Amino acid sequence: MNADDLTTHLENPARLAALHAVALLDTPTEEAFDRLSRLAARFVNAPVALVSLVDAHRQFFKSCIGLPEPWSSRRETPLSHSFCQHNRVAGHPLLIEDARTHPLVKDNLATVDLNVIAYLGIPLVTSDGYVLGSFCVIDSKPRNWREEDVSVIQDLAAAVMTEIQLRTEMTERSRAEEERDKFNELNIRLREEITARKQAEEQQRQLEAKLHLAQKMEAIGQLSGGIAHDLNNLLSPILGYGELLSEDSGLTDKQRESLNQILNSGLRARDLVRQLLTFSRKQILQLKPQNINEAIENFSKLLRRTIPEHIEIKVILSPNIRPVMADVGQLEQVIMNLAINAADAMPDGGELTIETRVSELDKKYAMSHPEVTPGPHMMLAVSDTGCGMDKETRDHIFEPFFSTKGEQGTGLGLATVFGIVKQHTGSIWLYSEPNNGTTFKIYLPITEERLVEEKAAKKKASDLKGTETILLVEDNEDVLRLTHAILQQQGYTILTAKDGNEALATLESHEGLVHMLFTDVIMPGMNGRELYEKAVQKQPGLKVLFMSGYPDSVIARLRVLDKGIQFIQKPFSTKDLACKINEILKAE
Repeated sequence: MNADDLTTHLENPARLAALHAVALLDTPTEEAFDRLSRLAARFVNAPVALVSLVDAHRQFFKSCIGLPEPWSSRRETPLSHSFCQHNRVAGHPLLIEDARTHPLVKDNLATVDLNVIAYLGIPLVTSDGYVLGSFCVIDSKPRNWREEDVSVIQDLAAAVMTEIQLRTEMTERSRAEEERDKFNELNIRLREEITARKQAEEQQRQLEAKLHLAQKMEAIGQLSGGIAHDLNNLLSPILGYGELLSEDSGLTDKQRESLNQILNSGLRARDLVRQLLTFSRKQILQLKPQNINEAIENFSKLLRRTIPEHIEIKVILSPNIRPVMADVGQLEQVIMNLAINAADAMPDGGELTIETRVSELDKKYAMSHPEVTPGPHMMLAVSDTGCGMDKETRDHIFEPFFSTKGEQGTGLGLATVFGIVKQHTGSIWLYSEPNNGTTFKIYLPITEERLVEEKAAKKKASDLKGTETILLVEDNEDVLRLTHAILQQQGYTILTAKDGNEALATLESHEGLVHMLFTDVIMPGMNGRELYEKAVQKQPGLKVLFMSGYPDSVIARLRVLDKGIQFIQKPFSTKDLACKINEILKAE
């Protein structure tokens, strides 16, 4: 490509429009891009890795790992210092072994000012075929790039484009939501400005088209949320009635064993729903200071019933335990996923070891592990004596949908583990060799916050009973009957309604005092939040507990997860519900 062709390409209005549409120029660095750059630098052993976006006059670094100052702080260079501008043809890597002798870049100032000698760049190409820039690695010495180097950087460049496309969709969605607000304002103005009706109607049609586009973009998220809601509503009666039956002293040992199998299967189904939601979207974690040893001890009984008997489980817990900020349910999911993978690696039996230890990760360790922050950490290790993994498997083990189990595997387990650990600001490392077993080590930062005793969970069953009146609102008949049975068994007086309007009518007609509103969040017509706002006007001081089977990302929009608002996730256990009700009613 000669200079004129290059200029024409860089100044192409359509290309520049596509570049600005991604809304990443002159924006702060992001961990997602930095992580991919660090992986690129590590995999090909290069000192510098960049996510470079090239406009008509400069290149901007969305990520710059290893770039020297002052360029690292500036995060941009003029085109006189850019190799990335030459990434012109989609799908063709640009390989430069020695820039000082390469005809394309030998006069480029980057060779002198930035010490760019060897360069491997993959063009970042939109679905419309526009080159936004490149994902590249750089070395300060001549380099003979290998085929595997090119393959790795191509795969990571594809991941970079996935991140860019995701942000583009989020930007378009935000713009559509802003225009939806404008549309609502226009509707009000239409009633006041009759003379401008024709113009407003045209604007309305345009905005509706954009809203339809935004709805399409949200369809996948709504679908997964709806599926989770329906599954949780199905699981609620299974687990709830199972727990009620388990309290029957007249059960025979065989009946109780069968019932326990039903409950265990229900719990595993509940955990599977949570796993799918954790992978598909970020959950709002219930972070509290946690004792990892206690979490493992409480979880070990379920783990021993899940892992085949021919596998020995050893638990080695450090006596010098220190708290970490964690969601204990998510940690249990991590342990379960790792333990099940370990069991699959030992079909003929073996040893599964779960170990905790306090570890001080110093700066030297952090330099060789870029994702680690120096300081004290709690280490959680899960090891097995199974078949181990080769390098190719290790390189892909945390990738979504990568599985070594064939058609039986979903490829979600370890991808979910990785996501949970990262949400806890921790790090996870894999150590494995063929025929020598596997060890996963998870490091979670230690917190200075003190452990908080969960008093409600330690109350006796008799202390959880009450005589107050509760208005229960649930549109699912099965869940309504189950929850009514649970609360009635606890001694409460229960009023029921299937929707918000019926609930308000019941509250209006009831002669006595209603102490609490216990309502589903997502219901036809009036949602739970709207119901409570109207109900508390009729009866000031009314307490409320919200419930839902939808994922947090759906119900958070209704502000039922705000600090200070009480919420319980479906499916819930009878004890958890009794504790939560008791806690709210006894609070001042």
